[in-house]
Amino acid sequence: MDEIPPNLSFLIHSSTGPPSMMLIEPDEMEAAPLREAITAHYGKDRLTHFTSLGEALLHDIDEFNIAICAMDVGDADGMKVLEELLLLRPDLPVIIITREHNNNEATKAMQEGAYDYIVKTIGYEQTLPTIIDKNLALYQVKQDNARLQIQLTATLGQLRTRNEQLQGLVKELREIAATDSLTGIANRRAVTHTLDQHYAHAVRHNTDLAIIAIDLDGFKLLNDSCGHPAGDRVLMQLARVLSANARASDVPARIGGDEFIVVLPDSDIDEAVKVAKRIQADFQVVFSSLATQLNFSEKVTLSVGITTRLQAGSDAATAGELLAAADRALYRAKDAGRSCIIVEDMPV
Repeated sequence: MDEIPPNLSFLIHSSTGPPSMMLIEPDEMEAAPLREAITAHYGKDRLTHFTSLGEALLHDIDEFNIAICAMDVGDADGMKVLEELLLLRPDLPVIIITREHNNNEATKAMQEGAYDYIVKTIGYEQTLPTIIDKNLALYQVKQDNARLQIQLTATLGQLRTRNEQLQGLVKELREIAATDSLTGIANRRAVTHTLDQHYAHAVRHNTDLAIIAIDLDGFKLLNDSCGHPAGDRVLMQLARVLSANARASDVPARIGGDEFIVVLPDSDIDEAVKVAKRIQADFQVVFSSLATQLNFSEKVTLSVGITTRLQAGSDAATAGELLAAADRALYRAKDAGRSCIIVEDMPV
């Protein structure tokens, strides 16, 4: 549960049966009619009379449902009494009783937290039970509102937590859906969507967009000789090489089996060829070490096909056609003896 808001951090009190009241009044003659009126309405032992603030503060304030205090109690004025009581219990209903009406004093008392301000007139004590009931009802409304606010805060906190969890789950599912489970790089579905976006951007701004298509030479022999787990290690190593040679804007992806591509936004043929050569060289270093571990004496190399939007020209009017052009270059690299790079139909 979330923390209770600061304005609701006081204790939530509740009561059953007649209320327990405290009266702070130094004058016994003034207190007597109040006791009689309260006893007549609420029954005996509902009112505890204190003759000073100091005497009242010796008792547990939480025992009382409401406080009635004179404006002058001898050792403190009514405002000081109000301050001390609310300091101990911020939600305590306090009724101030005074002999003389003073608008400024009444306003200040209410602003400082008093529930009511009563001027002593002839027979006023007979109306006191009604005033007490009214203020206890107001107190109960405030308590109910405080409980509802606490419950609402807790509920909103739970909803916020669940929403964050849901957002995290959605993000995780999206990443899973867009990621090749073996290599950890983008899968065909994800790179196709990304390629469409980059192609549209390139057309809009008349910039270039390169695709490097890659296929492993001799991969089937390695799988047959060393087993699929060994083949998986080779695929993962190639994915690491692609990622290591990719810029933040580039997108390496496995599109199926031992076929990979790298999408290079804002890259021309020369830049794409440089990247492809680095990939070939780095892969040979990595594979040489892995072949020794696998005791595999044959070579596994990379055939590479490259095209760019501007190189393909009108022959690649869509992202899909651009990818097809890179595939055609890759097949030509295979036909040319493998372990080489073909740009469109030109060997490198």
